Amino acid sequence: MSRRETSETFRVRPILVLPMRLSSPWLEGGRGAEAEPAPMSSRAYRGICLAPRRIGIGGSFAAPPLPHHRTCGSASGGRDDNGAVPTQSAAGPHFYVAPRGGGGRRGAGRHLPPILDCKYSSAVQRMAIGFRPQFLDFERGIRVGNLEDHERITRILKLALEARYGQGFVTERWGRGVYWQWIGYLVRANREAKPISSGSSFGCSKFFLMVNTGEKLFQCGLQVERGYVKAPRESRACQLQSDWDWQRLMRSLKPRGPLAGELDRLVRREGFRIRAGSWEAGSGDFHRANWRGVAAVRRALGAAPANRWAGFQLYFPMTESEVRGSTGPDLVEAMLAVFEEVRPAMNLCSQATLETGP
Repeated sequence: MSRRETSETFRVRPILVLPMRLSSPWLEGGRGAEAEPAPMSSRAYRGICLAPRRIGIGGSFAAPPLPHHRTCGSASGGRDDNGAVPTQSAAGPHFYVAPRGGGGRRGAGRHLPPILDCKYSSAVQRMAIGFRPQFLDFERGIRVGNLEDHERITRILKLALEARYGQGFVTERWGRGVYWQWIGYLVRANREAKPISSGSSFGCSKFFLMVNTGEKLFQCGLQVERGYVKAPRESRACQLQSDWDWQRLMRSLKPRGPLAGELDRLVRREGFRIRAGSWEAGSGDFHRANWRGVAAVRRALGAAPANRWAGFQLYFPMTESEVRGSTGPDLVEAMLAVFEEVRPAMNLCSQATLETGP
């Protein structure tokens, strides 16, 4: 199977033009066929301002573990034009998660501290926050086709990430047509820093979001791929190399290390989950109830068969009722908040790190 870049065009710095064609066992859905509309001017987004501090997710979700699902792979994509980066300002409204059962009643759910501050004129607000909870379809995936620029989550998140961290991001995807199952964002500088694998996205840690249609969960967080240790002939580009972020991940998974502290905080206190091992041959699923530290995660990763695709996901789950009980801007803010929470863990696995603004 071949992959092609998704056309995500913004007027922000720096330029991203990273076409590539690689094979992957996950690409059963083929390439995205939905045509992209004309690019949106950066002027419509200049009211998006990102608070320069870390935040805590807080609370917890009681969601079932990840299933055996083949919708978590990387794909190529991303293109940006030069232009101005939005400015930063003070923090904005708190993100709200509705209680289970929907309803969206304020005060009955959980409030998360702010990461996204939106100071809009009414026109900018209509253009910049058009995403809706219905676009996370728990039967078909993440809707990206047949939408206006201001409604498409790939555009909204990519611009926000680049403004927040001052780095270029590459957008990846798995899926085709109107609905995609998985979307990823990797740091272009991290990819370019790799002496062997600068032409491949598989070696890079990345932010991701996906709709797990099997377990009816929306998930977003950090993904690091091992690929194959012994790749089949048709997937040689997916074979693990010495400069992949996977190598740093494995070296960092040691008791009392910085990564161990981050994972312990996120899983025990913040309600994150970890999926570790082979997507196809079984993986370890870790959450607050069964968390015993990074040694178990390392064992699960090491047990993945060499001829099977394997990876690591650190993610925050939301149920369908929690998604439906939130607004579109709430969900966008939640995704950015999750990405900020996993950023320290991503930095421990990457050659090029992400830092927040002053």
